[in-house]
Amino acid sequence: MDNKTIRLEGMKFSEDVQIKAISENSAIIAFCIDRKYITTSNIHRFMDKELHYSSIYFLVGSDVGTEKIYVGQAKPRNEGGSVLERLVEHAKSTKETYRDIWNKAIVITDSRGHWGATELGVFENLMASEIPAENRLNSINPNAGVNDTSQYLERVRQIKERERTRVNIL
Repeated sequence: MDNKTIRLEGMKFSEDVQIKAISENSAIIAFCIDRKYITTSNIHRFMDKELHYSSIYFLVGSDVGTEKIYVGQAKPRNEGGSVLERLVEHAKSTKETYRDIWNKAIVITDSRGHWGATELGVFENLMASEIPAENRLNSINPNAGVNDTSQYLERVRQIKERERTRVNIL
């Protein structure tokens, strides 16, 4: 199989609500979740173990006809929480300037749960730098955690490929 092959799996909700894209030959997994399902009462219904791993996420929406994207990171919390709890915090926020803009969350993670703080910082920074300034809802963190990010560029390419595939599917 080539590196563009993915398998789609229906989730606990209907396919138009959540899509899971799995690369057949890399460890990258992508989830697309509609904002209306990101609530405190719904997050226990997401049974995918990967949603409890460290991840980067994108909040995607539109403002005056322009696509806008927020890039964030989440790691498992001491209380057992995960990226889902972080997404709920974004959804419930009354202080974030982009709170009414986004309508989908895209979560990218490693299927083995191997990403640590360094990888999260680098991936968040590199992915944010890929988004044109007029489409970005947050700033680029100049401190990505490491000086040499070349070892992470292949993973960023894989993440971008998952996102391109997701866009073509939806």
